[in-house]
Amino acid sequence: MFLNTIALSDRVVSTAWKKYDGNTMIEDDKRGLYKHEKRVYSGDMVKSVCDHVRCFPVVEAHYVRKNSSKLYLEGVDSISRMYKLYCEWFDAEKYSSKATTKRQYREVVKANFNLALHRPKKDKCDVCHVFSNKSSKTAEETAAFDLHQLRKNKARELKNLDKKDAEVNNNLVTATFDFQKVLISPYGEISVLYYKRRLSTLNFTVFNVATKIGTCYMWHEAIARRGSIEVSSCLLDFIKSHAERGIKEFRLWSDNCAGQNRNRIVFSLYMYVAKKLGVTVTHRFLEKGHTQNEGDSVHATIERYSKHKTIWTPQEWYCLVRWAKSEGDPYIVKEITKEDVLDFKTLLENKNWTKNTDNEKVSWNSIKEVKVTAEQNDRIEYKYDFDEEPKTIIVLRTGTRNKKRLENDIAMKQAYQEPLPITKEKYKDIADLCRGGIIPERYHDFYLKLPTTIACNLAPEESNSDLE
Repeated sequence: MFLNTIALSDRVVSTAWKKYDGNTMIEDDKRGLYKHEKRVYSGDMVKSVCDHVRCFPVVEAHYVRKNSSKLYLEGVDSISRMYKLYCEWFDAEKYSSKATTKRQYREVVKANFNLALHRPKKDKCDVCHVFSNKSSKTAEETAAFDLHQLRKNKARELKNLDKKDAEVNNNLVTATFDFQKVLISPYGEISVLYYKRRLSTLNFTVFNVATKIGTCYMWHEAIARRGSIEVSSCLLDFIKSHAERGIKEFRLWSDNCAGQNRNRIVFSLYMYVAKKLGVTVTHRFLEKGHTQNEGDSVHATIERYSKHKTIWTPQEWYCLVRWAKSEGDPYIVKEITKEDVLDFKTLLENKNWTKNTDNEKVSWNSIKEVKVTAEQNDRIEYKYDFDEEPKTIIVLRTGTRNKKRLENDIAMKQAYQEPLPITKEKYKDIADLCRGGIIPERYHDFYLKLPTTIACNLAPEESNSDLE
């Protein structure tokens, strides 16, 4: 009767009575008193796990932070996947002991490697993350964070205004641009592929935010790299193709990558098209850490569509991107050849990139907006903040010889005269896949004719900023 009244079972009462020591029925808190014994694994088991981890290709330094001490692995996205591959890979004749659970495998990996699975960065803001982690904030830190948030919101507000303007103005295009993460081939859920270096395919996407049409400029690493001349070459094609249809103004948005987007090669392109095509170009930069934009939808769609598919060559990546979008206009894919990549460095000669019209030094790495007009294509208007009045730098020097350079068309030369070699190590891995029958025979001719070199760092690279 009593137990039913307070909804207790006999077991609860009997257990409490057993703990009665004559004085109290409440025993001491025993949480945290358990001594965890360190697990000791056999040396052969540890060796098998370490040998397996070393089988995976390491992501080349360009694609990760140069000062990172982590070991970045390519092609795997979880410890679970690695353990499954380990179970398939394990050779009982070579090793006497095996990691029998995923937990054992994970603990050995954690103890012996500073490991990170290579997830290409999404725009995660360091400033916001650090600020949110602080238990106490100073007035200066709070003010800096508030300014960061203000700049983020202002950039998004301006981008939305540019989008609305483009929707009602047939002479205006508003677009975002960015590289997708590197696409590798062969690509698929074949175990041996995870242990081999593979060919990189690049996708530079320009997305018209008003029409929602994405243009994907694609090439592989033996054709071109991923620096500012590649970005400029793709933007030239995009601007030229729209200018031929009567577009007079372009408003472009991108992240702040100095090696690709915010540099004098790209700005020289804007001066070039302003003069040659009679267009006005405004390029604004999103706030660092908050560079998400409409163009990300293209890359997300491609990633979803490629999941669980097998892709043997860059050409198959091009085809996949064309068919990735199920509704609306398909993505436009332009296959870049080495003839399409122009050497825009010829536009840099005898130019002033240092002092503006007020004789102030230009801090290019702090710029939030640049603008070149068709009427004054010898100069760049720029802002450090979206709300301030623009400053002006006259890039073309005032000498007679330089004025003639402006009046005459500059012959644009091809940037790469020969195919770019891939590393010897990567070529060997690809050749092994061909010899082992993993890559079908019909693709051998393409892969085995790729140029190679003994150099170890000629993968697609992003040129360093030349505005430091």
